[in-house]
Amino acid sequence: MVDDYTLSFSTKETGKLFIPSTLLPVNSPDSAENFVSLVGAPLQIAYEKGDIVQSVQDFLDSPVDRVTTSNMLARHFIPSYVYYDALYIGGSAPGVIAKDIISFIDNLAVGEAIDVSLLQQLIENRGGNIETPTGVYVLIHDWDRKQWMEFSLNRVGGDVTLVPYNGTPRVSFFVPGPDVSGQDPLPEGERVNLVQV
Repeated sequence: MVDDYTLSFSTKETGKLFIPSTLLPVNSPDSAENFVSLVGAPLQIAYEKGDIVQSVQDFLDSPVDRVTTSNMLARHFIPSYVYYDALYIGGSAPGVIAKDIISFIDNLAVGEAIDVSLLQQLIENRGGNIETPTGVYVLIHDWDRKQWMEFSLNRVGGDVTLVPYNGTPRVSFFVPGPDVSGQDPLPEGERVNLVQV
């Protein structure tokens, strides 16, 4: 929980982390005997931050380099993690097409939507006959650090969203998941998962 959402995804962000007294490990059946108690147990929390945000903030804070007003704040775009699954017949190997899809998402401009038909076209460009419909899921972390899931068979992002998160799709940055095609079981988290039949 962030103390002030206007500072989210910046070097000035502060907040609180609420941890339950028990956790259910990933891939465990949901039953009372599978819960792990955290009471009295050591706990390590790893936190990643964007080095580019720190570099920009250092530049903005430097009185020598400053070219505009002081007290400016650098913030990272709202991270939006992409999940895409598709089944197709013929064409190139899943790993080849997955690289195309990941590259396409990586090269989208901030604020540009992911058009599902363009993802499908990448499969067709490699000779695949895609089983439709396919859709794209996006896990969004808003300014309050709450998680929201957006899904569409057409497009996500751009200027409009029907998901009532604190933020705007105009400042969302899409992060494509890794290629997990052929992995069993599928790993947790964002992904590009293609199945060739």
